[in-house]
Amino acid sequence: MRKDVDNPQIIQAIWHDASMFSRNEAASWCEEHDFLIDIYRTRKEEGEITYHIHAQFEPDEAVEDSWATLYDDFPDGISASVCQKKELSMRFIRGTQSLDDPLEFIMSDETIDSYGDIIVAKGWNLSNFKLNPIALWGHDHKSPIGAWEKVRVSGKQLIGKLKFAAAGTSEEIDVLRKLVEQRIIKAVSVGFQPIEYEEIDKENPWGGIKFLKSMLHECSLVSVGANPNALAVAKSYGLNEIQLKDILNHGRDIHGRNAAPLAKIERTIGTAEKILSRAGCPTSTITVH
Repeated sequence: MRKDVDNPQIIQAIWHDASMFSRNEAASWCEEHDFLIDIYRTRKEEGEITYHIHAQFEPDEAVEDSWATLYDDFPDGISASVCQKKELSMRFIRGTQSLDDPLEFIMSDETIDSYGDIIVAKGWNLSNFKLNPIALWGHDHKSPIGAWEKVRVSGKQLIGKLKFAAAGTSEEIDVLRKLVEQRIIKAVSVGFQPIEYEEIDKENPWGGIKFLKSMLHECSLVSVGANPNALAVAKSYGLNEIQLKDILNHGRDIHGRNAAPLAKIERTIGTAEKILSRAGCPTSTITVH
């Protein structure tokens, strides 16, 4: 089986054993667990249906020889076919901290962003994300900081609660926790793959893309908006200024923008190299997929 870190395996279809589930039961389970049910097929043996299959995208969109089957993460009678998808694209949209709880975030909503794009909330597919809801810092897969809990669509918003790793796990995570709790760092950014989308009316002055269905891949804490007054505020709380500068720079790219730019990423993104300036650490390269 081919392995490619720049193009990870994702769920292509959910399979329900027909001896254990009816078609309606299979569809209901998929909907309850945020899987799509639009593409329905069956497998038959000797004229009898043996499996109900709900595809998340067409098989011809898969990379050849990248197929595998998952059983362990599902109840008896349910499995998933996984593969790498051709021309995997990634988009980034910024979210904001909740007014009520510093650890709860509006991961995205249907507000038109500065490039005219909209993500339709009811079109979020959270299936892959919920299998491994790790929270990252600055979209760096080498910097997990915790996990996301209670991720759900509420109205026109995608909402989730950030659970940091236990105190003492690392000095960086402890500082990030303090910055979030004090509302110094207020932003998150979702990385997602468009599944179905359309251009917004070209006469619209924003002229962006409306993402009708989207697959959530990850959500990161980012430092957008944190820099202007962060050093002064953090110093008043006794935080180390050198360490804070290092942490804030980690969440920014070489041009000083946030690690999850609002600018659109090309459809075939390939490997994006970002130079991270980190005190006491060599220059490193990360991969965005």
